[in-house]
Amino acid sequence: MPPPPTATYERLRQYIAQRMRMSHIYQPLMLMELLGRRSPAPAQDVARRILGEDMTQIDYYTERVKRMVRKVLTGNGITRYEKGSYALVGASS
Repeated sequence: MPPPPTATYERLRQYIAQRMRMSHIYQPLMLMELLGRRSPAPAQDVARRILGEDMTQIDYYTERVKRMVRKVLTGNGITRYEKGSYALVGASS
């Protein structure tokens, strides 16, 4: 028989089941980061986790890369763009 749930587990379970809103990914991602590492998480690590999953930010920066970064680096002969991927000029594919 498994041990009884801890007070922390029960408080978290009730919060997720009854109070947490899933209108955005912030809360579940922060909880996943904390539970996954079994230790405190620096705010920057939580922010990276959220940013890595935020499709609006990924879409925004994908467009920035296509418009500005690629344009400047390719225009200066540093990178090339082929079939949706970027590479350094002179680097093997």
